[in-house]
Amino acid sequence: MIEPFIVAHPILGPVSFIIFRALIVLVPFFPGVLADIPALKYFGWIAGFFYTEIGILLGASIAFALARYGKKILVRLFPFLSHAHHTSRWTERDRFFAIVITRLSTLPLFDYIAGFSRMSYTTFLSASVIGSIPPTFLFYYFGGKAFDFGLWYGVAFITCIIILAVTGTIKHIAARKTIPLYNSSKGRNDI
Repeated sequence: MIEPFIVAHPILGPVSFIIFRALIVLVPFFPGVLADIPALKYFGWIAGFFYTEIGILLGASIAFALARYGKKILVRLFPFLSHAHHTSRWTERDRFFAIVITRLSTLPLFDYIAGFSRMSYTTFLSASVIGSIPPTFLFYYFGGKAFDFGLWYGVAFITCIIILAVTGTIKHIAARKTIPLYNSSKGRNDI
């Protein structure tokens, strides 16, 4: 179903994927790998890598803008974001490295948190580029090589990626339950 659409629409197919990948970034806990696997198969590893990077950066930029200009609406939709105000005390260098590290760990929630802070968009975008390229490149390069060797290697690669995604999600949920986002003894500050 996807392949005929991509073959019949060589421009609309990639554009549709980029938009879809950007939307995935906007939903913090939806695993992007579910879109990356078909992209790897249908676009190949080089084109898929570039389309995914564009989609990730587009989605991250939209999330940043939504957080910057629509704080109250976002806090109503995602109440846990009301505690993101503590990042405003970070230095620009701290914010930059926080975005790079979270991009390496593929946690898009920090796109919203960065938008709540005083971080400039240029710093945010450059940190997002630096942090998102390594994991995306590794996924597409080695995933493409796995599919080149045959279907079973591709299936084994996808299985490993799904296991990593599940364990990463479990680790993230466990960390959220054990590490508070703010110091509760000082009380809660609203955004």
